Amino acid sequence: MSAAHPDDGRGGFWAAVPRGAQLDARSFAAHHRVTTAVLVAHVPALTLIGLVRGVGGWLLWGQLAVIAVLVVLGVVLRGQVARASAVGLGLMIGADVLVHVGGGLTDLHIWFYALLPLVALYQMWTPFLVAVGFVAVHHAAAGIWVPESVFSPHAHDDPLAFVALHAVFVLIEATFLAYGWKFAERLDRDRRAQQRMAEEQQVAQARAELELAEERARAADEAARQAQERGGACRPARRAHLRPGGRRTPDAGWTATSPRPPR
Repeated sequence: MSAAHPDDGRGGFWAAVPRGAQLDARSFAAHHRVTTAVLVAHVPALTLIGLVRGVGGWLLWGQLAVIAVLVVLGVVLRGQVARASAVGLGLMIGADVLVHVGGGLTDLHIWFYALLPLVALYQMWTPFLVAVGFVAVHHAAAGIWVPESVFSPHAHDDPLAFVALHAVFVLIEATFLAYGWKFAERLDRDRRAQQRMAEEQQVAQARAELELAEERARAADEAARQAQERGGACRPARRAHLRPGGRRTPDAGWTATSPRPPR
C-alpha cells in the first residue's frame, strides 16, 4: 500500500500546494512502463522522420543518443523519483527533436503539451518540474539563438514574443495539471482513512476473539479444578467404611481377616 505523506500535518502556504496521491510500487510500475514505451517509440519515429526530411547533425543524433541514455536510466535507477525524472526529461527532449526535424513548425509544439500530462500522472513534483523547466529553458535558448529550429518563419522576426506566448501556455497547463493532483490527493486520503478504519476493526475483532478464547479456557480450567476437588472429597468417604486393622464395617459383608465368600 502507499505510505502516508510525511507532511500530513503541514499548514499555511504548503497546505495549499498540491501533492497528489503517492503511487504504490504496483501503480508506479504500470504507469512507468507506459511512459517508457512512449519514450522508446520516439527513437525510431524521429530517426525515420529525420532521414525522410534529410535532417541530421548533432541536434538530431546527439539528442537521440541522450534519449537512449535516459531510457536506460529510467530502467536501471532504483528510486521512483529518479526513474520518473529520467523518462520525463527524455519525453521533453523527444518533443524538442520532433519540432527540430519538422523544420520548426509551430504546430508541432502541441506535442510538448500532449506529453506533459503523461509526466504529470506520476504525481511527483521533481519529474514534473524537470519537464516544465526543460520546456522553458529550451524555448528561451532556442528562440534566441536558433529560432528557425523551433518556430515557423513568421515568428523569426520576433521570436521572444512567441517564446513568451508558449511559456504562458505551458505555465497555464502545468498549473491545471498540478491542481488536478488535489482531487487525487483527496481520494487517496479518504482511501487511506478507510483502510486504517478497516485495519482497526480487524484488530478489535481479533482482540475480542482472543479474549473470548481466553475466557473459555479459564472456564474450562475452573470446571476441571472443581471436578477434581469433588472427586478427591469422595475418596475419603469410601475409606471411612474400613475399620482399623483392615476390617470393613458389618454392612460390607466381610472383613479382611475372614475367608472370602465363594463365587
